[in-house]
Amino acid sequence: MKWKDRLGIRLVAYLVGLFIMTAGIAVSVKSNLGVSPVSSIPYTITCVFGMEMGNATILFHVVLVLLQILLLRKNIIDRC
Repeated sequence: MKWKDRLGIRLVAYLVGLFIMTAGIAVSVKSNLGVSPVSSIPYTITCVFGMEMGNATILFHVVLVLLQILLLRKNIIDRC
């Protein structure tokens, strides 16, 4: 299979994983267990802008993926 054929499956797997991770982080914050270092930026977004923790986490990680695509450009096809 070419990478374009697997793109839909990989995108669905990414979104499901992102949802599970976001739910875990939100539960951790709401139960006062603390914030991990990777969740500190979304937590700050939550405190500053009043956005929900889950939405801030998803937004932050999507921005990271888009930034990676921008930096890699043509090399991203080789990495898939």
